[in-house]
This record gives sequence, C-alpha cells and structure tokens, in this order.
Amino acid sequence: RRGEQLALAFGQYRQAYQVALRRYEQGAAEYLMVLTAQRSLLASQMELADNTSRVSLAMVNLYKALGGGWAAQTDEKGGQR
Repeated sequence: RRGEQLALAFGQYRQAYQVALRRYEQGAAEYLMVLTAQRSLLASQMELADNTSRVSLAMVNLYKALGGGWAAQTDEKGGQR
C-alpha cells in the first residue's frame, strides 16, 4: 500500500518537473522553479527506493525466520507463480 502511494507521488512529481521545465523553456518561469521541482522529484525517488529496499529486506528476514531453503514453485510453462 505504501509503495503504491509512493509510486503515485513519484509520478506526480515527475509531471510537475516536466511542467516546470517546459514553462522555463517557454520563458514563463524562472529556473528556480525547475530546480525546486527537480529536488522534490529526487526526494520522492529516494523515498520510493528506500521503501523498496525495506520491503525486500523484510522479505529476506521473513524467509530466514521461516527456515528458508525452498525453491519457488513454477507453473507448467516453467514460469514462477
């Protein structure tokens, strides 16, 4: 759930950055607006990456706590389920 919210926020910050950049290129905004939007975009990207890392680490810890050592099940076509 949190990952979905962070991904949505990242997409919105990316759009805001693109709008700010276009406005700057058209002479309708100062470059400070572009830098501010870029800073927000990068902060959002870092938060999303941090969340992804925490989720992955939690899964690894769960597998270790459950004993680990099992292979993922595959379907008839050889893909993972």
